[in-house]
Amino acid sequence: LAPRLPTLKALISLDVLDAGEQAGHSKLSVLTDIAANLGIKIYSMADVEAIGLRSGRPMHPPRPEDLQTINYTSGTTGLPKGVVLTHANAVAAVSGGRAFSTVSHVDIHLSY
Repeated sequence: LAPRLPTLKALISLDVLDAGEQAGHSKLSVLTDIAANLGIKIYSMADVEAIGLRSGRPMHPPRPEDLQTINYTSGTTGLPKGVVLTHANAVAAVSGGRAFSTVSHVDIHLSY
């Protein structure tokens, strides 16, 4: 991975990589060793949130026009491509879904 992405410096895992395994045998331990040899750091979301809190910088919530994700298409109707979706697009998708089911503040929206 590193030779193809020479500017890659960090990976952020959304999944828990340490589930209490024997010392040195967790996913986190194994991946951290591999990453360190490549000059890459691995962070959990908890790490990222802690770094943000320590920074002292104010939070800047996203605006509707801000990028939310880039969905990559398989290219069924042409060449594969990335489609930029904004926070407004995500809100529209969830709002549309409310017409067919109940959506609350505890729900998580996944898009593939």
